[in-house]
Amino acid sequence: MTEEKFGVFDKSSGQFKQFTDQEIDELLDLFKQKERGLPSSAKGRLRFDMDAQLNWGGNTYSLKQLQDRDAEQVFTLYASEMSGRIALAKKGIKSETDFNAEVNKGRAYAEHVGLNIDAMNKEAEIAQVMYNMIIGRRPHPQYDPNSSAMKISRLVQDYNFLRLMGQVGYAQFAELGNAYNVNGFRAMLRAVPEYRKMLKRAEDGTLQDPVLRDIEAFYGTGSDRMIQQMINRLDYVETGTSYGGRSKVAKALNKAQVRTDQLKRVQADVSGMAPITLMLERGTARVVAQTLADLAFENTTLTLKRLNSLGLGKKTITKADGTTEVVDNAKIVFDAIKKHAKLEPSFLFKSKKLRELNLENWPPEAREAFGVALARWTRRAIQQNDVGNLSLFMTKPWGQIVSQFRTFQIVSHSKQLLHNLSINDTRAYLAMTFSAMTAGAAYTAQQNVKMIGMDEKQRKKYAEENLGIANIAKAGFARSSWSAFIPSSVDTVAMFVSDDPVFSYRTSGLENNFIDGVPTIQAMQNLIKGVQTSTRSVSPLSDQQMTRGRARALASLLPFQNVTGIGNVHRYIADQFPERSSR
Repeated sequence: MTEEKFGVFDKSSGQFKQFTDQEIDELLDLFKQKERGLPSSAKGRLRFDMDAQLNWGGNTYSLKQLQDRDAEQVFTLYASEMSGRIALAKKGIKSETDFNAEVNKGRAYAEHVGLNIDAMNKEAEIAQVMYNMIIGRRPHPQYDPNSSAMKISRLVQDYNFLRLMGQVGYAQFAELGNAYNVNGFRAMLRAVPEYRKMLKRAEDGTLQDPVLRDIEAFYGTGSDRMIQQMINRLDYVETGTSYGGRSKVAKALNKAQVRTDQLKRVQADVSGMAPITLMLERGTARVVAQTLADLAFENTTLTLKRLNSLGLGKKTITKADGTTEVVDNAKIVFDAIKKHAKLEPSFLFKSKKLRELNLENWPPEAREAFGVALARWTRRAIQQNDVGNLSLFMTKPWGQIVSQFRTFQIVSHSKQLLHNLSINDTRAYLAMTFSAMTAGAAYTAQQNVKMIGMDEKQRKKYAEENLGIANIAKAGFARSSWSAFIPSSVDTVAMFVSDDPVFSYRTSGLENNFIDGVPTIQAMQNLIKGVQTSTRSVSPLSDQQMTRGRARALASLLPFQNVTGIGNVHRYIADQFPERSSR
């Protein structure tokens, strides 16, 4: 057994100089950092010569090979972790120790009052998953994102996105009803002149509208299209995960992942999802800001439930000296608006139009309360899924496959339907009604676009089958922002008692039931149908031929097949086949 020697090779003398024990200890001391209870991203970095190289055994090694040097990815992961940790610190959870202490307090209380142990463990697991996602970790560390199985799972979901989400932009228009919910047509009309400015940026790349410019700078509302580069993961399991692995299989899967990430960005644009969401988010944020300004200057108010849902209710805080104080967040925000915002006369209404917020001059507590209200109202109206909206199974790999393209529906059950029923005011019911109306109008427009390229006979038949009053009404309800599980539940029951679904109006072309509506299952079914018919159509032992339905099933397996224009061509080609399979 040989003793390992540590030292350095002296090029000038050509000899190996062995380190003494003291020199080794001094070298190791350089890697020690003072324990300050800080997360790794908040600690100082060791300084290395990144250009240093070592030649060993005919190979060249350097520190660069040990580090991820993609500036965008490094910054994204850093910002994800630190923004989450800062937010948690504001709520009193400044470290992992603090979080574990809170969980242990909950466990102790549950045991003290005799709560069910299984339920207690489930709540602790949910808390841990939420904590992990907030600070940019994987929700379930036991699932290795760099394993081949996980990479294939992500590629399957990306493939489904590329082939089915080509017309999802039509579904976004249903959320106009929620934008109406903010303050009716009056506030929306006053924001109309700003829509041109918010869609068009000035020559220097900044927004022309001062209100939207402030909102984007301080809160990031409407900036998702700019920051969601291909490296930014779309599902939580992949958060904080680089393209790892050195085997040939891993490298091939990594290369495929990079390409699909790029193509997903293209799909998000051509489908209308990214630009329409951007327009709706900015427009709704503008309306929310105008509505809060109206409340400040006109001395009107919202219902207590709605104020509390926006974080603008009254709360009692305990000071360092043990005394308590009641804080009225609504008054803090409205006072700041009165003091710092600038308004100008409106052309259509007596109430004035908000021109500038001047958020840089606001007191920090007012700016934070305003940001919370703005984010909650906007992210509820133009629904975005937050960490706390997801069910536990949706954070696991199998749950992501099963719930793919269903997250909006699942979250809308509580965020839209139950919320509006709980608020129970005129705005809530008008928003639900208007959401169904705009969804029906978008469905009508989509069907008319699909008929482009059809002859007169085909157009008439297609319109009779898809553009009747009943069809438009059912599509409007199914695509509204608040219908939640109702259409899927009805169609799941209907599939056992009837051949025809009741609510088959998804923009992706998927069925609405909970079984055939899973995109991976649908892809496997269509692949089997298409291949089966293709082989039988050329077999001398069979009298079957390719049909329109089977041709469409095969076409549905192609990426971008659902994009407006490409889908029209696919339908035209499929229509050249007969309707029946017998020769």
